Amino acid sequence: MPAEDRKFVTALARGLDVLAVFRAADQGLTNQEIAARTGLPRPTVTRLTYTLVELGYLVFSPRTGLYQLGAGVVRLGQHALATMDLRQRAAPLMQELADGPNRHVTVALAERVGTRAVYVEVQRPEEAVSLSMAVGDRLPLAASAIGRALLAALPDRQLAHVLSQIRDQASPSSGPVSGPYSGPGSGSGSGSGAGGTPEAALPRPVEDTNPDTTPDTGDQLRRTVQEARSQIRSLGYCTSFGDWRPEINGIAAPLPSPDGARLFALNVGGPAFLVPAEDLTRHYGPRLAEIARSLRD
Repeated sequence: MPAEDRKFVTALARGLDVLAVFRAADQGLTNQEIAARTGLPRPTVTRLTYTLVELGYLVFSPRTGLYQLGAGVVRLGQHALATMDLRQRAAPLMQELADGPNRHVTVALAERVGTRAVYVEVQRPEEAVSLSMAVGDRLPLAASAIGRALLAALPDRQLAHVLSQIRDQASPSSGPVSGPYSGPGSGSGSGSGAGGTPEAALPRPVEDTNPDTTPDTGDQLRRTVQEARSQIRSLGYCTSFGDWRPEINGIAAPLPSPDGARLFALNVGGPAFLVPAEDLTRHYGPRLAEIARSLRD
């Protein structure tokens, strides 16, 4: 955010940054770990975490020295989901796609939050091996199909700002990158919050920050978006076949909210060895484009 923007409250942004670094796989984080993930000085983090604990957004364990997200965050998330009319309208149509000819697809609705696509609704079959994504999971915008759909729908001026942020944030992954699959017996489910707890051999990522899948120059990023826009104009959706991860295929269509205040996208994807690109474009692409048009109207 430009330093000359007087409306921007840096202290508030830093507090939200602290909340954003927590991941579902975390048992808790220390001030030092939070400082490492946010890039903030440890004394600053200490003050922020103290304040967030006092407000109920973090919980601190004196025994372990670890912080965890508190009930205040859950309450905010519930309110946010409850006010998403698009999410409610999309759910049955997403289930229709998930019940299609390939029982290994995952269907997801995401909203753009900064430089990430955040899942707000997920539908997938319980009995099949599929992508084990869940509500709240975050994907990179530049490489994933759903992220590209979100970028393609941005006005040019806003797009330039977001692409600049993506380039600035590109850095080595802060943690191991695991395979995003689940299968029978993983405890996963379909519907809101689907994803469950995957098998030990098939862990899922909560957030992928692997820089190797993100175009590393401005020209590359712009070409990626232009290609996505071209596909959306001609097909009604854009594609990512092995671009985010070699083993994942996906297609996605943008869904701006009627008032233009929020930007969503809808995608269908799955493990490449079970959900080939041809399967997505032939059996799911036309229906995905049709559903996206109906939700935009």
